[in-house]
Amino acid sequence: MQVFYTYNGTDYHSEWEVRMAIQKNENKRLGEVDGKPSEFWPKNGVAYTERPDPEPTLDDLKEAKKTELEAVYLLWRNEAGYFTSSMGFRANGNSRAMMDIVGLDRVADKRPKAAITFRDYDNKYQQLTAEQVHILADEITAAANDGYRQKWGYEKAINEAADKNAIKGMKIEFKPADYSTQAEV
Repeated sequence: MQVFYTYNGTDYHSEWEVRMAIQKNENKRLGEVDGKPSEFWPKNGVAYTERPDPEPTLDDLKEAKKTELEAVYLLWRNEAGYFTSSMGFRANGNSRAMMDIVGLDRVADKRPKAAITFRDYDNKYQQLTAEQVHILADEITAAANDGYRQKWGYEKAINEAADKNAIKGMKIEFKPADYSTQAEV
């Protein structure tokens, strides 16, 4: 709902603006709104009207959906993202996991024969070989790229939407990658 205060032929969009105009023109300060605004303002020479918000345009809806996409993507990328590893457990696929796996990958290079403890998405400890750490690092990178691919797909769908219903009906949800079907048998 939009509120308009019309004073001396000018529409004001906030109570503060109209109060400043009255103070400037009449050197008069108004007290607090006492009762209904629709009764208070006319007593002070102001037409008070409430109008419904204008219907958003297709471009407005596209911009709002792009903002929603960015928020959902950043949540997925920075916090909630995960994937299923080819080793059969779920692993974080967010930006923190990317940083952590770089460190584990370096440890694996320096200690190729040592078991390396990795804490998975479900907070279970996995004992990994150096080769498995390298695989996991590749999968985390692939999962991040998959997140980008999904984001770009949504961006394309938003940009190509031909009507408002297409935008309104669009649900943005990032799907975790699943590399378990790529496990070596």
